[in-house]
Amino acid sequence: MIVDAVKEFFDRHQCLPIPGSVPDMKAQSKVYVQLQNIYKAKARKDVAEVLGIVQAAPGGGDVDPAGVELFCKNAAFIKLINAAGQSTDRLPTVVSECQTPIRTRRPGAGPSLINVATGEELANDANAEAMMMPLSLIPIYLALHATSHVATASADQILATINQIVPNTDPNERLREAAEEVARAGGGELHNISALTGGLVAQEMIKIITKQYIPIDNTCIFDGIGSRCQTIRL
Repeated sequence: MIVDAVKEFFDRHQCLPIPGSVPDMKAQSKVYVQLQNIYKAKARKDVAEVLGIVQAAPGGGDVDPAGVELFCKNAAFIKLINAAGQSTDRLPTVVSECQTPIRTRRPGAGPSLINVATGEELANDANAEAMMMPLSLIPIYLALHATSHVATASADQILATINQIVPNTDPNERLREAAEEVARAGGGELHNISALTGGLVAQEMIKIITKQYIPIDNTCIFDGIGSRCQTIRL
């Protein structure tokens, strides 16, 4: 009900209710206090308008005004997490939505033109170095996904399974490296990675039970070698 009221507020003004706090800035104390009062007055006005919309709806009179105020204060952090149906498999789309020619140059080698299935994740890797962005962890997910039923699969078997899931990915070097690393592990589980995974799952359960903080949206991939993680909607 409060979300519908915030949506109506946005439709009216094309902006969300302001939180009422002024960002840190370099200013004289007098000017800063004046700005703070302006922000607080506008925030109270926004809360009153949203509360009015809520109370005008059937059953809105039972909604706690303090809850509306808290919701308006954090309106900028509203996020919808809508789990995909079981019949929806976005993995091929995420990895290989399109085929893009990528020109690569290795040290001591001439340029070579390779056609690899790229899509939303692997296509970004082509510009990751120039943009100083980390590479996608989707190759790790694909390699682990391929060994979910056969833990001791070889690198070639892993690549063959990946190619069945997402066709035309065989030439990708990062997929081969991930397949070789997963095959070398032979289904083994390191105690530190298991401990981290258990803590991550427990943390997500606490978020859901207490209804506080934003849970992981769909799939989380953790790279123990690079010590980083990435969330992807699959």
